[in-house]
Amino acid sequence: MLEMLGYWAKEEKKEISTNVNELMTIYFALKLYIPNNRNSTARFFSDSQTALKYATKTGETESYILQALALQFQETTNECSLAVLYPPRSRESIKAD
Repeated sequence: MLEMLGYWAKEEKKEISTNVNELMTIYFALKLYIPNNRNSTARFFSDSQTALKYATKTGETESYILQALALQFQETTNECSLAVLYPPRSRESIKAD
């Protein structure tokens, strides 16, 4: 299991919405996972069900940056033949906070 932990710089946190930060974190985890795991299945646990929703669909928000990130996420998973699962909120996902 790959776990990520970190903090956003104050400037980044102010300028970007929480949903964008959460989706960017999921995307960064995806980029770390891909090199050794193409053609596989990945499970992403997140405390943000909203960010997970954006990762699976585009066109669900008026935010340009969220739409762009969601599209980038989907294109990356498709290019790498990666099946992505998003389990419902659980202890593992709450641990992310």
